[in-house]
Amino acid sequence: MRDYWLPAITSRFGTIRDIFFFVDRCEEGTKIIEELGLKSHALISLTQKAWDYLLKIEVVRKEDYDDILSRKEDPEEWARKMLFSIKGVEKMRQLLGGDDKEYGKLSLMVNKGYPKLKSEVKDRLREGITQKLINKLEQL
Repeated sequence: MRDYWLPAITSRFGTIRDIFFFVDRCEEGTKIIEELGLKSHALISLTQKAWDYLLKIEVVRKEDYDDILSRKEDPEEWARKMLFSIKGVEKMRQLLGGDDKEYGKLSLMVNKGYPKLKSEVKDRLREGITQKLINKLEQL
């Protein structure tokens, strides 16, 4: 909304006052929406109470529930653990070696999502990759 839709619409003299979601995960994006002066509406808000209920009725596994709470408690520490796990590094290498769209996802994640971790991510990805991918990595 902040980086694409709002500028695109306002540059054409349009106005956005409200934004609608099916599900509001109640994460950082909610704060951004408020800072933009938009009124947010959702059919379902995944508050702490909602997550507790989903765990209780066994829709969410305990390990996923704990992971979600960990992310809400300290998003940067959660990201560090996730990004530097074997699975996280493999996924980032896949995005790095992928097409422009996949590379764009990696770039967005590193540059917008977790910019404080950028140099660490690049150092971790640099291990064991081809020169072609190293060159692509340097463009992040």
